Amino acid sequence: MSLLNLNRIGKNEDSEREKMVPCLPENKAMANAMLADQLPSPHHTIVTTGDCEKPKPNPATVSCRKFWPRRLGYTVYIDILTTIVFFVIFVSIELGVIPQRKLGFRCKDPTISFPYTGDTITLTILLLGTYLGPLIFIVLIEIVREKSFKDVRIGIIWDHYKELLIGVSFVIMITEVAKAMLGEHRPHFFDVCRPDANEGCAEGVFVVDYTCTNKEYSSWLISDASKSFPSGHSSISVFASLFTAYVIQTRLPSAATGRLFKHFLISICLSWGILCSLSRIADRRHHWWDVLSGTVLGILGVIFFTTIFHQKQKCKLQRTSEKSISSTMLLDVKNKTAASARV
Repeated sequence: MSLLNLNRIGKNEDSEREKMVPCLPENKAMANAMLADQLPSPHHTIVTTGDCEKPKPNPATVSCRKFWPRRLGYTVYIDILTTIVFFVIFVSIELGVIPQRKLGFRCKDPTISFPYTGDTITLTILLLGTYLGPLIFIVLIEIVREKSFKDVRIGIIWDHYKELLIGVSFVIMITEVAKAMLGEHRPHFFDVCRPDANEGCAEGVFVVDYTCTNKEYSSWLISDASKSFPSGHSSISVFASLFTAYVIQTRLPSAATGRLFKHFLISICLSWGILCSLSRIADRRHHWWDVLSGTVLGILGVIFFTTIFHQKQKCKLQRTSEKSISSTMLLDVKNKTAASARV
C-alpha cells in the first residue's frame, strides 16, 4: 500500500473521529496516535487538520487569565444593577424620600423613656465589618488553599463575594421595608423626639397627634427614633458573619491549617454578629425583641442564599467531573487500541 493511500485512509478515519470526539488539541493528538498505531507500514504518518490547530498560548497570558477572568457574564452586570437599585431604595427610605408610617405612643411609657447615648458600633463600623471583613477572609482562605497569591483566582473570590453582596442587599431591603411599614419607637424616643403631647397627658393615654420639639438633633435622627423594628444591625451582621463562617467551613482545608484554627476563625465571625446584636440592647437603641427579629431575619437569609450557592457550586463540580471522565475514557480507548495492535 502506498504512502498516499495511507494518508487518504488516515484522513477518512480522522474525519470520522472528529464527529465522535470534540475538536481539542489533546484529543486530536490522542486520535492521531491511535491511527498511527494501527497502520501496518513502518513509516507511521500522523495526520492533523488545520481546523484544530491553535497557536501556543503565551505563558504570561495564561497566568494572567488564571488570575483574572477574560470577561464577566451578563448576569454579573444584572447582579450589580440589582444591588444598586436596592441601595437607592435603602437610601430613599433612610432619607425620608419614601415616607414612613407615623406611630402613636402612650404617655410616660417607661420602655421608650431611656436617654440617647449614641452607638457603640456605628454605621461606619457596621458597613466595614459587613463588606470589607468577609472580603478579607475570603481572599486569605483562597491564598491558603492555593498556597500562593499568584495562583489565586479572582473568579472564585468574586463568586463568593457576589453572593454575599446580593444576600446583604436582600436582608437590608426587607429590614428597611419592615421599618417603614411597621416600625416601632426606640427606647430613647422621648429623649430624641420630645413630643409636645407627652408633657401634660396622663400616664397610659395613647397619643396619635403630636409634634417633635427637640431641636438638638437632626431631622434624620428624629425620624430614625421610630424605626426600631426590626434591628438592622442584627440582621446585617448576623447574615455577614454566618455567610463568612460558611465560606470558611467549606473552602478552608483543615489539612493545611488544622481544625482548631478553622474553628477559631469561625468563632471570630460569629462573635462579630453576636457583638453587634447585643450592643444594640446595651446602647438602648433597640428592644430585645427587635434584636431577636433581626437575628432571625439574618439566619433565614443566610440559609436561603447558602443553599442556592451550594447547589450552584455542586453543579459546577459535576460538570467538571463529567469533562474529566470523558478525557479519561478517551485515554483508555487509546491504550486498549495500542495494546491490541501490538498483540
